[in-house]
Amino acid sequence: MNNIYLIGFMGSGKSTFGKKLAAALQFHFIDLDKKIEKQTGKTILEIFDESSEDIFRKIESKVLNNLNTKNSVIACGGGTPCFFQNMDTIKKDGISVYLKMPVKTIKDRLNRSHKKRPLLQNLSKDRLDIEIPQMLDYRSYYYHQADIIIDSLHIQAKQLAAYLSENYSR
Repeated sequence: MNNIYLIGFMGSGKSTFGKKLAAALQFHFIDLDKKIEKQTGKTILEIFDESSEDIFRKIESKVLNNLNTKNSVIACGGGTPCFFQNMDTIKKDGISVYLKMPVKTIKDRLNRSHKKRPLLQNLSKDRLDIEIPQMLDYRSYYYHQADIIIDSLHIQAKQLAAYLSENYSR
């Protein structure tokens, strides 16, 4: 089996689920945002503050394209598949899995952690209630290109691992 790329909106649990999935498959786990932070020596927030989203997306795409790994579960950033043909890269290199989550659940989660999210950190709760559905609507086009779309609230990592092993093993 090749790499498995977890995509989905911020707050959908890609990192948490990814660690469990990697353990169940006995794969390596890579958090793309953490890899970017390690390579740049800056946090994602610092990159956004010091540069721009455009600069961050270029760095993100470069790191994604240079992963050079096998048998890994990669938790992508929420916007990763939406820029610079990154979705094509993801689909060529492995199996893409969209962790789909209801917008209400996403809003609830992000209301608690939005200060850590560069695109949301300066928004009030009222603005979050408007911005999150709009961003999700835009990004859904990319997310729905995934090889597998799962309801992330109702599946366990072990269930997905079994499905992947059964249907995507070589």
